[in-house]
Amino acid sequence: MDRVPVEPLARMVERRQVEQGLTLSEICRNLGWYSSGGRPDTNRLQRRLGRISHSTVKRGKLYAGCQKTIGYELATKIAKAAGVDPVDVGL
Repeated sequence: MDRVPVEPLARMVERRQVEQGLTLSEICRNLGWYSSGGRPDTNRLQRRLGRISHSTVKRGKLYAGCQKTIGYELATKIAKAAGVDPVDVGL
């Protein structure tokens, strides 16, 4: 699967939030991303956009960091969920 830089997508989401009042919750609802409590999973979206750290444990060692790339298919889904043509984000 091809991977693309996450930064242009994250900047587009931030612009849509400022200019059009789009919320992360709305994007998550459009993606069908809900937490176990039934609320839109905005943390998941922020991790995918590289805005909050994620962590994994490999061979007993904790690794933390922010996502720098994202799968092309997921990037296009997020762009569409934000109401943007993926081409306008460089996808």
